[in-house]
This record gives sequence, structure tokens and C-alpha cells, in this order.
Amino acid sequence: MALRGWAAGVLGFVVLAAGAAGPVHSQGMRVAVLEDATGRLRIEDVRTMAPDRFRGLAGNRFAAGYTGSAFWLRIELVPQVREGDAVLELGAPILDRAELFHRGRDGALVRQLAGDGVPFAARALPTRRVAFALPPGGTGTEPLFVRVHGVSPINLNLRLWSAEAFGESQAFRQLFNGAFFGVLVFALAYNLFIFVAIRDRSYGYYVAYLAIVIALHMRLQGYTEEMLWPDSGALANFVTPFLIAGVAMSAAQFQRVFLETARAHPRIDRLFRAVQAASILGVATLAVAGERIVLQVLLAVALATTLVSAAAILAAFRAGFRPARYLLVSVVCLLPSYALASLAGLGAIEPSFVAENANRMAVALEAVLFSFALAGRIRMLDVERRAVAEQLGATQRRMTETLIERQDEDRRRIAGELHDALGQNLVVLRNRLLPLAEGRQPAGGWPAIDETSREAIEQVRAIAGALHPPELQRLGLGAALGAMLENATAGTEVMGRCVASAGEANIAPERRIHLYRIAQEAVTNALKHANARQIEIALRGGGGGIELSVADDGAGVSGSGASPRQGFGLSGMRERARLAGGTLAVAPRVGGGTVVTVRIGGKAPP
Repeated sequence: MALRGWAAGVLGFVVLAAGAAGPVHSQGMRVAVLEDATGRLRIEDVRTMAPDRFRGLAGNRFAAGYTGSAFWLRIELVPQVREGDAVLELGAPILDRAELFHRGRDGALVRQLAGDGVPFAARALPTRRVAFALPPGGTGTEPLFVRVHGVSPINLNLRLWSAEAFGESQAFRQLFNGAFFGVLVFALAYNLFIFVAIRDRSYGYYVAYLAIVIALHMRLQGYTEEMLWPDSGALANFVTPFLIAGVAMSAAQFQRVFLETARAHPRIDRLFRAVQAASILGVATLAVAGERIVLQVLLAVALATTLVSAAAILAAFRAGFRPARYLLVSVVCLLPSYALASLAGLGAIEPSFVAENANRMAVALEAVLFSFALAGRIRMLDVERRAVAEQLGATQRRMTETLIERQDEDRRRIAGELHDALGQNLVVLRNRLLPLAEGRQPAGGWPAIDETSREAIEQVRAIAGALHPPELQRLGLGAALGAMLENATAGTEVMGRCVASAGEANIAPERRIHLYRIAQEAVTNALKHANARQIEIALRGGGGGIELSVADDGAGVSGSGASPRQGFGLSGMRERARLAGGTLAVAPRVGGGTVVTVRIGGKAPP
């Protein structure tokens, strides 16, 4: 509900701003401009120039874009303007330095300063806007002269206000700015709270992005000069490139993580990394290039970031990523706002409150939509988590049932071996020993009794070995694997080979039985299901890790055609690998066949 309130608030201010798009101001002035390409002209030079040296402006608007030239404005006021207090506003959203020259009451030349590059405490009016106070009757009959220059684009829309109307416009702008920053700060606090609660990286990167966006707009609206460094005029242009680069980098990183471009869209992910690298290089060029060039480069990078973001969001939307629909709406709003602001900056359309603030309206709406998108992603992840949990629970239940079946089967097999083999030999041994109790010679003599007892002992050893291989403790894992492979391939045409180069000291005792059983299961699968002709077991150690591999040249294990027991065998191997602290991989073997690999700790041995 809170997010819906944000959206309603933003839409309400859009309507309010549209109603205030053209605040009433006087056009009682004639303006002409003179370009000073060298920047060396002084007020004494300009005041003595003939009026025809200046080029008249239609509509009191002037746009020069990024330029190294300074410009002089010659302003003639109509008489009635001098009857009361008036304010001259240059209408430039960002302007480094503006100087107004006029005659005071005593006839002396008065100089007023304004602009971002002028300390707030030294400005003609205590306002973040580029404006000057015109004292009533203090200008005489001489025109006003204004000199403007700086590294920011020059885009002027001169307005004359009464002092009362200028104060009202200030109040409205304060209200709009309060709503704008309120939306962003609330979105920042909301997403920061969620990030602290769930530790999702997407929220963390988005919080960083919002914080830098807030800092950038505070700089662009002059709040940093007013509140943080009122006595400095040099920090504004120094900080701006870093903030623009920070916005581009954090926006790219947030969307890389949120949209999972590294996995889902590798090409777009490379573009995101490219704009991040370009942002760093753009800031680094401050050491060798002027601030004007750096700003143009970084603004181009910011535009490229927006275009790459649009491509990534569209690709995610087409791929069925539902939260991307909110981001898609934000892009639809942002791109027109950039176009509107650019056209106003170039002088192609009439400057207005909406044109000057379209981007900020879109940024506020973007904050709301991005919060919706993040919430949608969390809901999607929660649904996926529950589905995975249900699937895991079902798998665990199947594994438990199959494990019980395997245990019962092993018990039946051991019971059968005890009854059919060992039990029969014990009966034969008893019958051969009974004549001794009657003082008679047993049939076959002592050799027969010895042979029967040896068979019974071997059968006991075989049953015990099946339950736990004795070679594992007596000879070590490598020898136990070799003996297991030799026994498994005995009486067949399969060629078996075991290579063990890992020292037993590197393998904890509790891990050896897991590795042994994994190899045993892999060999059994190769013989029974893959019709292998060659099987090789390799045990290697190095780099703090252990690797066990079982390779065969058979047909491999089919995922879809595997029997229930075979499927359980693979699941059992994976579970044993997990219990041993490692991972198991089943992959095709070069030249045909299958390779089962278990890696525990460290790097893969060479």
C-alpha cells in the first residue's frame, strides 16, 4: 500500500507541475548577446561597444551548449519594471558563474555574482537558482550587462519576476523538491531495511544506486553548496563527474545482479561491464582533460548505460522474467524524459517547469517501480524456494524409501549367503566330525575336514569384506580400490587399471569409506549398465585437494533410461560426496564412455 501511495503522490505532482509549467513572469526586457571566444573582454570594454555588436534574442532564450566561450548579455528594461523590486532569473538549471553589472543609486558600478561556481555565501541572492536582485530605480537608463561562462552547458531562459512572485515560485519549487527527495529517501530507507533483513545482493546494490542518485540531484539542485560547502565554489564541478560515474556504475551493477545477465544474457553483461569500465576511465581523465570534456564523456556513458539497461530489461521481459515488467515501464518513462530535457537544453522547445524537471519526475517514478520489481523478485524467489524445498523433500523421501529397500535387500542377500553357503559347509563339517565322537575315522580323513573348514572361513571373510573392506584399514585406500577393481573384473574380459598417487595422510579416515563406496558403485554401473571393456580408477592429491575418478569406455549411464536402482546409485554417490565434503560430477569421457569425478577441497590436482 505504501508503494501505491508513492505512485499516487508522484502522479499528483506531475499534474501540479503541469499546471505550474509556465509561471507568470514579466517579459519587459530586450536581450542581446555577444560571444567572447577568448574570455578576455571586461565590463569596461563591453559597455562602450555599439549596440549593433550584440545579436538580439527572440523570446529571451539562449542556448550555446558546451563551449569554452564566455557570453555577454545586454539587457534593456522597460521603464515600468523599475517601479518596484524585481528579480532577474537566468533560468539555467546548471550554470557555473554569472556576473551582473549595473549602476547603483550613487552611480557607482555594482557587480553581483551567482551560479554553482560561486560560494553560496557570496551570491547576490540566498537562493540555489541563478538570479539577481534589481533595486527599484537603481539602474538608471543604462542597460544591464551579464557575463556567463563555465564548464556546464549554457542554456538560458531569462525571466523577470516581481520579488513577491519569485518568492512564491521558490516556495513551489521547495514543495516539489521536498516531494521528490521524500520519495527517494523513503525508497532508500525501505529497500535498506529489506536488505538488512534478507541480505539479498540486489537490494544492496539498489540502495547504493539510490544513495548516489540522491547525492547527484542534491548537487544539481544546489543543496550541497548551500548545506555542505557554502564557502567553497570549486567543489561543485569537482564532485559532479564522480557522482555521474557512480550513478552509471551502480545502475549497471544493480541490473547485472537483478537480471542475472552473466548467466542469462552474457553479451549484455559484457556491455554492462564495458560502461562500468568507461565510467572509471571517464573520471580518470580528469587528470589530463578539462572538466567540460569529462562531463560530456560521462554523460555519454550515462546515456549508453540507459540504452544497455533498456536492452537488458527487454531481453529479461521477453524471457519471461516477470519483475522486468516494472523496469520496462521505468525505461518507457526515463527515455522520453531524457529526450525532453535534451530538447529543452538545446533550445529546440520552450523551456518550462515540466521540461526542466521531467527527468526528476521520471527518476522518482523509477524508484517506485524498481521497488515494485525488487518485491516481485523476492516473491518469485520465495515461490522457487518453496518449490525446491518440496522437490527436495520428495527426493529425500524417495531416497529414504529406496535406502530401506536396499538395506532389506542386502540383509536378504547376506542371510541367503549365510544359509546357502556358510550354513551348508557347517552342516557338512558337523557330519564329518560326528564319527570322531564314536571313535571312528571320518570320511575323507582330516584333509576333507580341513578343506571344508577353510571354505567356511573364506565365506565368512567374503561376507565381512562386503560389509566393510578389510584392505581399507590394513593396506590403505589406494590398495583397497585396486583390490576391489580386480575382484570386480575377475572372470570377465574387462581390463581394469588403478593408479593411486594421493598419500593416505591427505585423506581423513572418515572420508575413505565414502570414496571407496563411490568408486565401487561407479565400477558396478560401468559393468552392469554401460557394458564397459576398460575401467580405470585414479586417485590423485595435490594443492590441498583430493580427486578420485572412475573412467570407462562404455555406453555411459542414461539419465532417462536409468533403472530405479541405477538412479538411486547416482544419488547415493552424490550424497556420499557431500558427506565427504566434496562434489561429484558425471561427464562424458573423451573418445566415448563416462567419467565419474569426486573432488574434495583445494584446487583440482594436475
